[in-house]
Amino acid sequence: NLPNLNAICTGGDSLLVAEYAPQSISNIPLNINPDTLFLADGAGFSFTSSILIENFDDSETITSCDQFNSILVNMEHSYMGDLNIALECPSGIQVNLVTHGINGGGATYLGLPFDFESSEVGTGWDYSWSPDAENGTWGEGVSAGNTIPTNNDWPSFSLIPGNYSSQDNLCNFIGCPFNGTWTLIITDNFASDNGYLFNWSVNLEGSLNGVTPIYYTPSIDAGITGSYWSGEAIETITADGDSITINTNLEGVAQL
Repeated sequence: NLPNLNAICTGGDSLLVAEYAPQSISNIPLNINPDTLFLADGAGFSFTSSILIENFDDSETITSCDQFNSILVNMEHSYMGDLNIALECPSGIQVNLVTHGINGGGATYLGLPFDFESSEVGTGWDYSWSPDAENGTWGEGVSAGNTIPTNNDWPSFSLIPGNYSSQDNLCNFIGCPFNGTWTLIITDNFASDNGYLFNWSVNLEGSLNGVTPIYYTPSIDAGITGSYWSGEAIETITADGDSITINTNLEGVAQL
């Protein structure tokens, strides 16, 4: 499920090269709020969404940045510069992930929203924050050109999905209890734009209550037997299955 990174000309060949990285899985319960939240247009209005965590030892608190793995949101919004996004831990400590007025980004989109004050549901992309993020803040990402053009009628760019640095230090959560209510606070500071939060999750690493952690990282065969491509526009597939050549004479979006 890839964003539309580049437009191609009809009748011309284009080369797509796939890269993959196996993701580790475990039996640790996933702390997620799967409920969709409409981020209605509002000047200074805050929207909140909470996750009740109960699967760690009751007395345990965060003692190291390494225990706060990440927070992930799947969302879309038509004006990144509107937003202030903060996470509050059970003891009330708040950390700004995105700070309005400092973060920047302006009219950059998040995901693929519908603009012009439409309440129509767009497509959410995954954005996360972690202490060891490979990217800077959202604003720094925009300044570095970490955006892609959208297909919307209004010419705009969307921030590329990925793992970003928070505006405040996530190590400020040291001392917070694992268990309790974690709350995501999204504040819309300007008029005329809106979006959707589709789901979000917190990934913590501590002593689980009654669960022995098991981790597994699957392996993927490097040859053609470990991967496949399908779609109407594919002309050739390399022997190892990593690259394809596509060509279509049809306007619009080719399904791969």
